[in-house]
Amino acid sequence: MIHLARLRPRLTKLTFAWIWLGLASAAVSFASTYKLGQWITTTIWVTAAVLVALLFLLPALRYAATYVDVHSTGLALRLGLGRARRIELSWGEIATITASPLKGIVIRTNDDREFVLRGYSAQREIVAEMNSLLGGK
Repeated sequence: MIHLARLRPRLTKLTFAWIWLGLASAAVSFASTYKLGQWITTTIWVTAAVLVALLFLLPALRYAATYVDVHSTGLALRLGLGRARRIELSWGEIATITASPLKGIVIRTNDDREFVLRGYSAQREIVAEMNSLLGGK
């Protein structure tokens, strides 16, 4: 088995996560310039930490765990956090690979399962390359 490529979604999927990180940092920075009570300062820091953990860290980890590995024997889809979201498909199991402007990259298997990959740039080129590998079974 030869590893040919690893495809990841566009980095712009993390735009809102970066905005939340910036807002939380700005709020803590702004609040630290004033002499506030200890409980208010603690509340601001804890709130900022929870917001960063939920609205930045989790989306960043989910992005890092989402990819498609293209091998000479097939595809390995990793669709987010958790081990149950890893799918191995051989080229023989895949019926069609198409690109849809609204859905994304759609992979249909011989047993009518459908996997949709969203957020990838240059979808037509990716589909063309995958179809060339699919045709060369």
